[in-house]
Amino acid sequence: MSRRSFLAALTGLLLIAAALRIDGLTGDRRLHPDEALFATFARNAAVRGDWMLTGPLDKTPLSLYAAALSMHALAAHWTDSNLIEVDPQAGEFAARLPNLYAGLITVALITALARSLGGGDRASMLAALLAAASPYLIAYDTSAFTDGFMLMFGAAAALNAARGRSGWAGGLLAFSIASKQQGIFFLPTILFVTPDRGPRSLARAAIWLALGIGLLLLWDALRPGTSLFALASVNNNPERVLIHPDELLPRLIVWLRQGSTLLGVLTWPLVALALVNARRDHFTAQLLIFCGGYGLLHWIGAFNTYDRYLLPLIPALAVAAARSIPARRAGVCAVVALALIGALRIDHDTGARQGKGLLHLAAQLNAQPLGAIVYDRWLGWELGYYLGVWTETRRTYYPTPDALASDALVNADPAPRYFVAPVEQAVSAWIAALDEAGFSPRLFYSDGEFAVWRLIPPWAVDPPF
Repeated sequence: MSRRSFLAALTGLLLIAAALRIDGLTGDRRLHPDEALFATFARNAAVRGDWMLTGPLDKTPLSLYAAALSMHALAAHWTDSNLIEVDPQAGEFAARLPNLYAGLITVALITALARSLGGGDRASMLAALLAAASPYLIAYDTSAFTDGFMLMFGAAAALNAARGRSGWAGGLLAFSIASKQQGIFFLPTILFVTPDRGPRSLARAAIWLALGIGLLLLWDALRPGTSLFALASVNNNPERVLIHPDELLPRLIVWLRQGSTLLGVLTWPLVALALVNARRDHFTAQLLIFCGGYGLLHWIGAFNTYDRYLLPLIPALAVAAARSIPARRAGVCAVVALALIGALRIDHDTGARQGKGLLHLAAQLNAQPLGAIVYDRWLGWELGYYLGVWTETRRTYYPTPDALASDALVNADPAPRYFVAPVEQAVSAWIAALDEAGFSPRLFYSDGEFAVWRLIPPWAVDPPF
């Protein structure tokens, strides 16, 4: 294949990748709770200038900075009060858009990586196709999670390592870690694909990696509040390193089920082909060793079983599978067809809510009198994002019905109070506790997705004379 033909084919695949992602980016889909958390930090930077990302953050900042710049450029506007505000729906789109671009770049980088490892035009195009059609990548490339930039910089680091640019590889790996801590897991892949593992080459990579991590640690030390690394540890089973024996089978089943669509409907057949090819192909064997080690670590290590933790496997799996697909035309055509069919039919769910329920709920609460107290047990960062950065409500959280009832009873604030819950939550114990404390809960709003009760304090019902 000539260079011009190769570039034309790659352009076509990137257009296919973009088309497969546009629907997810423009759909009527609210932010997942974790997306809302990241979008809130990004919005605070874009609106309030809080570029140190003050608050309980457990992720490194680079992805959030990209979302903040996107929000500032595409979603921010001046209000009548001369304040900068971000419309919630425009903010959703702006927070997710950088990951779309990062995802398309990742597809191109995986193509180049497959080519740099000697796979030839056929293998590089197949690797591009598998990445472009991956249901996992399609879902997370149109999200506000922080994985997109981590994958992009990790793939870029692996590509530069394969081309013998060890300094660039180390620096780009630092950028991957600065996008999300899991970027460190690309280190074995980088070592496997590096052609020159001499002391000078490794030293160059180590220097640039150490410099990048050092700057990241300095930034974290200058932030007010808890270190993001300390908070990340707390959020991921800090009391233990390995799982208990009775967790082995359940966790294995979860990981295997979640990994079954990493490359679409062809995931397990492609893994089987790669295992056969690993006997005679050095790079395929090393890429599979990385995948196996990564899977083993997340199986027996006390990591959360979030499906997005499997994303770093996709570049290695796509390249290994592409190198292993037989050259017969019929087989290649079948892979192409099944990959595209899988991309269209497998809807990988990131857990975001559908519809406009959260938008309507936030509008109802924002329309209440100044200083309204909102008791929010379940919605957290989701509701906080949609209420907006300048909301005049005051949200508060209580973990149990008794804690809410007892604390609300001693709070003499005259502002109106509201208890908010998704309709799927069992709230009878909460309403009963409030009723026993003397409050009069009255259903104020319900739309089939969320319900809001106005809480009338006992002194308002029976004022003393």
